[in-house]
Amino acid sequence: MSQTFSPVPVLDHVGGVLSIAVMAGLTFASAATWATHHPASAATVVQLPPVVMTVKRAAPVAQLPTVIVVAQRGAANVRA
Repeated sequence: MSQTFSPVPVLDHVGGVLSIAVMAGLTFASAATWATHHPASAATVVQLPPVVMTVKRAAPVAQLPTVIVVAQRGAANVRA
């Protein structure tokens, strides 16, 4: 009986460990970047003056008359 070595489980575990390590590194990097960001002062809110818009009323839209279409079913086997 010979057993062959399959690298699939080992590569799966190594890939999982590397993925977790990369995610942890990115988390720590973003936390460090966020911790070093110190705003100099609170942002001042600029109040803009109110804007008044006057718009002319749109022209009335022409209403087309209602069209009723009546159709009848033709004969089943009509050949020309």
